[in-house]
Amino acid sequence: MFSNDSKLLALAGLAATLIVAPAMAQNTSSSISGRVTGSDGKAIAGAKVEATHAESGSTNAVTTDDQGRYVLRGLRVGVPYTVVVSKDGKTEKRDDVYLLLAQTSTVDLRLATAQASLAAVTVSGKTAAAFDNTAMGSGSRFNRQELDAFPSIKRSLQDYARLDARF
Repeated sequence: MFSNDSKLLALAGLAATLIVAPAMAQNTSSSISGRVTGSDGKAIAGAKVEATHAESGSTNAVTTDDQGRYVLRGLRVGVPYTVVVSKDGKTEKRDDVYLLLAQTSTVDLRLATAQASLAAVTVSGKTAAAFDNTAMGSGSRFNRQELDAFPSIKRSLQDYARLDARF
């Protein structure tokens, strides 16, 4: 009933179907992509972008490329995400980002990049009289006026030695 050519053709069609079937597997995740720019509209490279899954608390993080672009792949669908971008102590947050099955949601973020001007800082000071190149290590120094003013009953060296912090 079937010729050898039609049998061969049917066998080739079956083989092609079996080879292609795994490639058409069902996709059960989603992704978030976007671009991070500054308030001046320029791309921000090296910013950390984190997406936190509201139900489980799990986070996925990536760093933006030199054009400020990022892609977070393999994310769960259904429950909202919180997307946070941060760089140099500045952060921007986007709440309630819902994902659709097998689709990429675009979330562009703008990070404040206002340049703060810093006035010149001048530091001035002078050396204290207690520090000089002859006083090294722990010890005590007394001048003649301090010794004459010290009350000592016997004028003994031991009375003066009690002034030294090392004894």
